Amino acid sequence: MNVGLVGCGRVSDIHMNAYKNIPEANVIAIADINLDRARAFAQKWRIPKVYDDALKLFEMKNLDFVDICTPISTHAKLACEAAKYGHNIFLEKPMARSSKECDQIIHEISKNKVKLCICHNQLFLPHVMYAQAMVNSGKFPLACFKISVRESAELIGAPNWIMTPEQGGPLWETGPHAAYLQLHFLKNIEKVWGIGEKVEYPVYDHFMVMLSNTEKTIGIIEISW
Repeated sequence: MNVGLVGCGRVSDIHMNAYKNIPEANVIAIADINLDRARAFAQKWRIPKVYDDALKLFEMKNLDFVDICTPISTHAKLACEAAKYGHNIFLEKPMARSSKECDQIIHEISKNKVKLCICHNQLFLPHVMYAQAMVNSGKFPLACFKISVRESAELIGAPNWIMTPEQGGPLWETGPHAAYLQLHFLKNIEKVWGIGEKVEYPVYDHFMVMLSNTEKTIGIIEISW
């Protein structure tokens, strides 16, 4: 599988480490608006083609899919453009910033008959799969499912721009993991309640969400940076 990678930040390194463990995966091109950074990334990972514009990468005809690892604010635009060029897409979470942007991506995916996969990688963590197996066995009725995350941008090595309103902060950086895990374990959610505060940043850096489904199971998300 030939892969074209867009963006060469912290997450792209994580993806490259994963690709190195997949014999069938061959990353043949990288694109980033910072050409010097793209060249350094290509040299580090031995990627043959380097571009300073994602559209130039999308013009390649021999890609099996493109992997978009760029800031959240660019997801919708890049995913739509990749679809227009006929590429299957692996898109970092979250899919986009709003349901409107998500609908735009879905429209282009459907129109151009390509495939889209959002990176919900934590569904495949061993302890998550073990917990799901326990629930599926029927021997462990699920009454409450809680996800609590306490970290910081400094702790995980996240860039400063993550904590800007345009990029959403923890709500969009860490929140998607918690959200898709809740949707995975709690089916038929019917009530959602949330509260958040901007403690140290101009974005919600501490918030809590409570959910309940038709089976009266409670879900709790607490994230603090």
